Amino acid sequence: MTFPPAHTYRASLAVAFAVCLGWAALVLFGGLNTLPLPGELKAILAVFVPLFGSTAILYRTVLFREMDAVRRLAYLFGVAVALLVCVGALLLAFSLVLFGLGIIGPD
Repeated sequence: MTFPPAHTYRASLAVAFAVCLGWAALVLFGGLNTLPLPGELKAILAVFVPLFGSTAILYRTVLFREMDAVRRLAYLFGVAVALLVCVGALLLAFSLVLFGLGIIGPD
């Protein structure tokens, strides 16, 4: 089944952000610990799976449609990196709020 390209990019950005946030939550709560892989490979998976997933989601949008394919893919990968950085900042801010409220603390 083939889906037509989206006419607006906001919904796709929201889905890509949700994918990054869900993956970050999975990584933080030990979802990768069940895989029998070396730690280095787990770190690579933790970074590149949400990046490639977000890039694939954003590729179907009208973002940067006027550019050639290689430059468009590089720009969309940059947007995916920015989304992952925003997710990291959001999780850091949330943990700082929880630490400030005394809900979490050092062991």
